[in-house]
Parts: sequence; C-alpha cells; structure tokens
Amino acid sequence: MIIYLIEHNMKNKLLILISFIIISIIPEAQAYDFCATSPTGHTLYYNIISSADKPIVEVTSQQTSSPYNLIKPIGDLVIPNSVINNGITYSIELIGDYAFNDCNRLTSIIIPSTITFIGEWAFQYCRGLNSLIIPNSVNSIGIGAFSDCSDLRTISISNSVSLIDIATFSNCNKLENVVIPNSITTIGDYAFSNCQELISIKIPKSVKSIGSFVFDNCFNLKSIIVDRRNKEFSSKDGVLFSKNADTLICFPEGKKGAYRIPKSVSIIKEYAFFDCSGLTDIKIPNSVTSIGNNAFSFCNGLKSIIIPNSVISIGIRAFSNCSLLNSVNIPSSLTSIDSATFCRCKSLTSIIIPKSV
Repeated sequence: MIIYLIEHNMKNKLLILISFIIISIIPEAQAYDFCATSPTGHTLYYNIISSADKPIVEVTSQQTSSPYNLIKPIGDLVIPNSVINNGITYSIELIGDYAFNDCNRLTSIIIPSTITFIGEWAFQYCRGLNSLIIPNSVNSIGIGAFSDCSDLRTISISNSVSLIDIATFSNCNKLENVVIPNSITTIGDYAFSNCQELISIKIPKSVKSIGSFVFDNCFNLKSIIVDRRNKEFSSKDGVLFSKNADTLICFPEGKKGAYRIPKSVSIIKEYAFFDCSGLTDIKIPNSVTSIGNNAFSFCNGLKSIIIPNSVISIGIRAFSNCSLLNSVNIPSSLTSIDSATFCRCKSLTSIIIPKSV
C-alpha cells in the first residue's frame, strides 16, 4: 500500500510537471485582428468592432494577458483617426482595455478626436508620460486607465466625460495639475489616491457623488475647493463638507496645525481625518453627534482630544494608530466604546471613562 501511494503520488507530480510544460509552451493568445504602422512609425494593433455601414476598430494590446505588449512603442506616439485594412477604411473610435499597459518608454501620445472610449487600465504603468490631453470626443474612461503613470504631471480631461472611475489616476505621484470639467458628475473610489504632488483640486458644480479614499495618501494636498454652485458639496478653508456643512467629509492630508471644526457640523464622516499626520490639535464642537469609523486613524500629530457631551456614537477604530495621543476625555453621553477605537495609541497614558459606559 505504501509503495502504491508513493507511485501514485509520483504519477500525480509527473502529470503536474507535464501539464506545466505544456502550458508554458503554448503561445499567448493573440488579442488583435490586424496590425498597422502609425504615422509615427509605431506598430499598432486593432480589433474590428464593426465592418458594416460604418467600419470601426479599437486600438488593442498585442496579447490577451500580461505582458499585454511584447513590442512596446517608444517615444512620441500619434494614434491616427483611421486605418486601412484589406481595402476597408476603419474609423478608430476606441482604445481597448490594457491597450498600452506597461508601455513605460512612451513619452507622449496624441489621441485623435475620433476616440470616444478609453478602456480599463489602458495606459497603466506608462511611466514616461508627463502630460496628457483627453479630447472632447471621449465620453467614457475605464477603471485605472491612467493609474501608475508615475511621471504624469498635468491632465486635461474631456468635457464629455461624466465619470472619473475607480483608481483612474491613482499612483500618479508627480501629478500637480488636474482640471476637472463641468461634465463630471461622479468621482470614484481611489480616483486620485497616492497623487503625492497634488496641492489643490477644484470640484466643479456638476459633481454629485464623491467616492471613498479619493485623495488617500495625497500627502501634499492642502486645499479642496468646491464651486459655490454645487448642490451636493461645499468647502471652507480647503476642507470638504456636505452642501449645508452638517457633515465633514474630507480634511486634506497636507493641511497642518490646529483645526476648529465649524459649529454647523453634526457628523464627522468615516475616514474624514484619516492619515492627517500634520494635524496637531482638533476642537470638536458640541454640535457633533457622530464620529465615523477610522475618522482620526493615523493622526500621528494629535496629543490630546476632548470629545464633547453631544457625541453619542463613535465608530470602529476612530482614533486608532494615533501614536502621540496621550490623553482622552470620553463624555457621559456615550454608553459604549467600539472595538479598537484607541487601538495602537502607544502613548496613551490617561483616559477618563464615565459611568455611562
């Protein structure tokens, strides 16, 4: 029986090894229908979307999985507005998912006014790009389309786009200037996260929804300015609020020193002051009733905090990882303290807990 098990196990290993060898020698699936040379001498790959009344193609990647492009364009690239294949002239109207993913030696790109769609992760890891103009013909940009473009400094977004999707410009850590057009209604989660050179950003009147962690790890962001005509949001002293300023939504991570929360505020939203290590003192008014999850997590400059009697709810990990926090005064209005509220506050030596808890 032991011999059988050993033999059986060896056969399984052999089968796995053979399978691995077979898989490794199978060539990557081709992602394109045809290829052609661009005006700048680069080989571009195309998928036929329509060949009927109006022949249309999308620019695509060379392969269907990573690495998506074995032959990567170098330098300045011009995408033409049309391409001829087998005697048919196709309009180039889409840039597909992963089309230029990891083309890290691409330094500039001109997108024609025929393009209406830019796919998911299309330009991710294009680390050589330093500026970008998205033409007004573009009405849709996919998730992470320009993420990890580490040298990208300026972006001009099409005024036909309504959504800045999840992580669209995340990890563009040299990004200094973004113009958000009045067409934008939604800014998705992590849209500008880790854009470490971003100092100020303007939210136009058209924006109706702002996701979570939009400006996470934007260490130099000092000001979020909202158009006064916006019906959903407002700003004061560079801080993002709901329209009537009863909810504090986002305190920029680059703001430093002491801050007094306005008396109009009743809710401090989850993650509102997350990772604001430059915040040294906070005054919470008696108007505040709720402090959200992780609201002050990683505020490593805070040394003490007084929570007013108006507060009836404090979220999970609300003050966790505040490494210099040494004293906390908890009000009698609270009946419970959620799990990990003061987790890893390693300097905390004084905490006053009322009988109500």
